[in-house]
Amino acid sequence: MARYKKNILEDQSIDPSDRAIRNICDSEKFCKKQGKIAFGQLRSLVESAKTKKLVFDVGEGGFKATLRLLPWFFPQLALAGFTGSVIRAFNKIFRPALEDTTGYKTWWGKTVMRIFNLVEGDLGVEDPLSKIFFVSDGLLTMIDNREKIKFARYISEVAEKKPDSEEVPDFFVENELRNWLNERFLLDPPLPPKKINKDSELPFMQEEYNGVKKRSFSKNVDDHELKWHFDEQDRKVKIVKSNGWMLQFDDELPKKLVEGQVVFIPKGKYHRVLKGDGDLVVEIKELISEKRSGYRNYIRMIVKDIITIFKKNDQGTFILPEDINDNKNYYDLPHFGENLQVELSITENVSIEGFSLDASYYYEEEIISVEIDYNPNYKKNMIYDLVGELNEIIAHELRHVEQKSKGTFEFTNSDDFEEIEDPFEYYTQPKEIDAQIKGFKRLSFLTKKPFEFIVRKWFDTHKEIHRLNNKESEKVITMILNKSN
Repeated sequence: MARYKKNILEDQSIDPSDRAIRNICDSEKFCKKQGKIAFGQLRSLVESAKTKKLVFDVGEGGFKATLRLLPWFFPQLALAGFTGSVIRAFNKIFRPALEDTTGYKTWWGKTVMRIFNLVEGDLGVEDPLSKIFFVSDGLLTMIDNREKIKFARYISEVAEKKPDSEEVPDFFVENELRNWLNERFLLDPPLPPKKINKDSELPFMQEEYNGVKKRSFSKNVDDHELKWHFDEQDRKVKIVKSNGWMLQFDDELPKKLVEGQVVFIPKGKYHRVLKGDGDLVVEIKELISEKRSGYRNYIRMIVKDIITIFKKNDQGTFILPEDINDNKNYYDLPHFGENLQVELSITENVSIEGFSLDASYYYEEEIISVEIDYNPNYKKNMIYDLVGELNEIIAHELRHVEQKSKGTFEFTNSDDFEEIEDPFEYYTQPKEIDAQIKGFKRLSFLTKKPFEFIVRKWFDTHKEIHRLNNKESEKVITMILNKSN
């Protein structure tokens, strides 16, 4: 159980500096880096522009100088060919952002806001730089100007914290926007990440159905196309047709593939296939952690139902999922081996500025009780904050459900908050520490803020809830941080 309370509340041409080029090419190895653009390259471009005032009131001459400098920062653009699309993109977006930026983080926010004012035809995806910032027109219709500003602030925080050596993914801005929309508005099904259509470059033909990918490798494929690679998820691969093809893992000898055989390929393990006499056909199923994906889906489902009821009703008591779906009496949690109901109580309270949130898990009845007290004058403005707090608290209580179903901790009525007079004794219970970690990690994931920051902020802003003194709070925080590693 956990308790929460939230209040709303001049013309010139500039040649590249030899020293700068040495710093970039020799020290940071940017010119030797081919392929995707790194976050460090973007940071160096912004910082160089700011310190040397490349584009500050220097007119077209400064712009041309900037264009000449770009290949030094982005060798990938020189390789791709410095096309009109690059110049158009830089002229429309990146130059204006550099002219009035005060730093790398600010540049990200201004750049993203300028992208929101463009149509797709103004920013193509022919070059690596534009590909990073491209956002589909259709996606922009989903958000108003206020939400765009919030996202620009969010993406600035995300980009600013990225390591310089990390590559900027294709469609980085768009995919971060998709994820942001999924979490902010509880989209179900969620928007999938945008991917480059590289089917013509792949050494196989692929079709997908019911989560299974069927791949066909032609016997005429060139050997050099069958490259060493690794996958981002564990996979089970069923061999439909083999025709003498082989599979080789890193540091191992090739092994023949047999029709009907199922091969497990761990994520992150380098491997390749070697050609046989005919075509190779395989069926691939990615194995996402059932526990992790299931847990997250349970949270999203319950939070979504609570928000649906809250939006439609001013106050009252509701039983979920029954009051959402007449034909469904329980939430089925197969990964926990449990059925669960949520008892939701909504109460108007004009004496508070925002809302207060409380929840308890009654293990004997298999019920999570959620109480929302709120000021109706702030209802429309509190949904986003309420969603965040609900994610945290439902993750916390579902952890107790999992603890009980697995028998990892003993549950007795004497462990309840109301039965323990000493709050320090309550918050230092092993099962409570474990549940707090789960809830805080969920909130850290949603807000993209460090776990320790989330923990310390909660204990600082919820003193009236936990009733711990500063010394006791620090002891509990230390226990949470140590156990979370």
